[in-house]
Amino acid sequence: MPPFRFLMAATAVLALAACATAPNIDGKLAELRGKPAQTAINALGRPSKQWSKDGETFYAWVSVSAAAAHRDCEDHSHGPTGSTTCGMMSSSSRSSYCAVHIVADARGTITDAFRDGIPAACGKFARRLEP
Repeated sequence: MPPFRFLMAATAVLALAACATAPNIDGKLAELRGKPAQTAINALGRPSKQWSKDGETFYAWVSVSAAAAHRDCEDHSHGPTGSTTCGMMSSSSRSSYCAVHIVADARGTITDAFRDGIPAACGKFARRLEP
């Protein structure tokens, strides 16, 4: 096999292995739906941001590595709820960004839980959500 093809094949195998071993943050967040918001707070710690609107409470936990920290982070309203994101990141710096979002109803029950960013960058949040 020519060296270039070997290098490409090895890179693809390593990338797939990294994805396979990355904590399943999306599955862990799906398990939070229907539970008290305090469950997420107990596991994830104090939210980076919290706000209420129309009877719902929104929580966000944000992690940005040192490589991406020099970029400006600001609030953006998009979709029905809005969120906090770091805009205008290149794909390489975006891989070090993760935000976990929780939405709770007036009773404090989680109605939605999702993440923004690359799943592998959310590993610390996934580990905190493990039993």
